[in-house]
Amino acid sequence: MTWFEPVLGTVLQTSYEPASETDRYDEVCLETISGLDLIFSRYRDDSELMRFNAGALERDGLSIELRYVVAMAERFRDLSGGAFDAGLPPDLDLDAIAKGYIVDRAAVAVATAGAWSVLVNIGGDLVHQGPVPVEVGIEDPRTPYDNAPPLTTVKLAGRALATSGIARRGQHIRDPRTGQPSTATLSVTVIADSALVADALATVTGVLGLAAAQPILTSHAAEALVVTAEGVAATPGWAAYEG
Repeated sequence: MTWFEPVLGTVLQTSYEPASETDRYDEVCLETISGLDLIFSRYRDDSELMRFNAGALERDGLSIELRYVVAMAERFRDLSGGAFDAGLPPDLDLDAIAKGYIVDRAAVAVATAGAWSVLVNIGGDLVHQGPVPVEVGIEDPRTPYDNAPPLTTVKLAGRALATSGIARRGQHIRDPRTGQPSTATLSVTVIADSALVADALATVTGVLGLAAAQPILTSHAAEALVVTAEGVAATPGWAAYEG
């Protein structure tokens, strides 16, 4: 069974087995997301992130969750030579990594509650837990139609996927090193062990390009599919997921 809910300014899609427990699992999932939204939201003044940005909290007084995601953002900034940069208070912006973390946590919460198969998808950042693969369509950013056939499909089992690109949000990938839009890349889809890592690496690859990002992707056992105006390119292991 699949359910859709508006969360975090986008849409939540969930699918669980056993389906007979869907209502209970959705309650666990939504409760987890709501709690983490209180930490990471940039759209509510009472979130922990916004209070940190306002100077009302010191770093050593932050929750474990916020400290962890900030530390991961700093790690990817260093690994990418600044191609990924969440900034600093009062302008700390974790949108390019926090949504993936929330997806990961929601999936773990549902699995802990007893589901043997879990799919949690928030606005294109998704994670699957379970032994049976699920099929996920990758949207083609070059088509203007919502009902257009997918560019390709992949099968995931126990892995995560994130896409960053212009298909729904317009050109929002910027190179933090220059402040200019990264116009060469139309979309990047990354498969990794967690949605947080996939989320961050999609941004890194969109800014650096596939060739320059390849060592970082390899070090995280991640695969990427990149769409540019010139065509489509992928890492060597991407084909293993298609079918």
